[in-house]
Amino acid sequence: MPLLTAIARALLWQASMFKSQTLANSAWAVASLQLSDSPLRSSISACARRMMRVFAPNELTNIAWSSSSWRNSNEPLRDSIASSAIPSLHELIPLHLALSAWSCATLCVIHSPLGHSISAAAIRTIHDAKPENLANLSWSYATLECNDLPLRAAIAASSMPIYT
Repeated sequence: MPLLTAIARALLWQASMFKSQTLANSAWAVASLQLSDSPLRSSISACARRMMRVFAPNELTNIAWSSSSWRNSNEPLRDSIASSAIPSLHELIPLHLALSAWSCATLCVIHSPLGHSISAAAIRTIHDAKPENLANLSWSYATLECNDLPLRAAIAASSMPIYT
């Protein structure tokens, strides 16, 4: 795949000029092309890991979500996202918390400290969650087979006014 190799080289060369959304879009394109192991995917991962410290919490969510369907997931990228996201999860709105949990569930892998942190942040903001956020959180934790009783109780309590 000479074209993808050339794109990967250009990505590495120009990465310092990229914004987080450009990396997220590139990660999504790699996922859409179903490139399981390519120089482009490695380049995106390396660029994202280098820039992780300056990403806002929602930008971390974008990178996690857009790379979530990568098969043979890139553990260094996943670990970087988790360690960068945990301190700032309290800043996320329910939508981004649900997307973060969904990203983990899509990979069928949970970074345990991240999972606990998402759960705690989701419980704190559960009163602001829309029904689709509650559904995504429920699906994500069920898919991961995480028996997070406090989160389940908070989701159930928030769902009651919607469905009664």
